[in-house]
Amino acid sequence: MADIYLVYAEAVIGNNNSTTDASAIDAFYKVRQRAVSAYERPASITLDQVLKERRLELAFEGQRWFDLVRLDKVEEV
Repeated sequence: MADIYLVYAEAVIGNNNSTTDASAIDAFYKVRQRAVSAYERPASITLDQVLKERRLELAFEGQRWFDLVRLDKVEEV
């Protein structure tokens, strides 16, 4: 379910760098607060925060490579 919440937050951000959309923040907050109970709900979230949370939440599930390719963040060798 965390994957769905984070994909939703990323989709709401879209081509922007951040969002203050309440539904996207709530989705991100549900995932982050589950992992860190003292985490307070932010007023806005950035794409980098969402991607970092995806990396941490989905570690060892093989999603990181697809995220990097999808977002064109893979460096060519």
